[in-house]
Amino acid sequence: MTQYIVYLLRYLSEQSDGRLPWLPGLEDPNLSQAVDSIFEHPEDAHTVDSLADRASMSRSLFAERFREAFGATPINFVHNIRIRKAAEILRQSGGSSVEQVARRVGFNSRTHFSSAFKNQFGVSPAAFQKGQSVRQD
Repeated sequence: MTQYIVYLLRYLSEQSDGRLPWLPGLEDPNLSQAVDSIFEHPEDAHTVDSLADRASMSRSLFAERFREAFGATPINFVHNIRIRKAAEILRQSGGSSVEQVARRVGFNSRTHFSSAFKNQFGVSPAAFQKGQSVRQD
């Protein structure tokens, strides 16, 4: 769980200009339920509806409060966490194929995963796994 908190803090700090406007979002027990679900099971087929249910909120209220708290839509947040989790897996397990990693974090298409990963890190998942340098944004 600690590692997920670190990911969350990194993600949120990258999305802001150094201020912590998202901190109250972490204190909101309803939003925290949804964020926990995303971190614990990034591979699940998360939707705004399913996350809103987890947060015990209406879809529209959840989407609005999530975006206000975290500066991203819930689905963009899920996408980013999946990519970061994939990077962690690729770093730690040299034996997993890119397709296996993609499925493990919730991508159904290796092509979509590879494109999203390269967009985030500047290198393909395979190159990342081999230790090639990543873009520092």
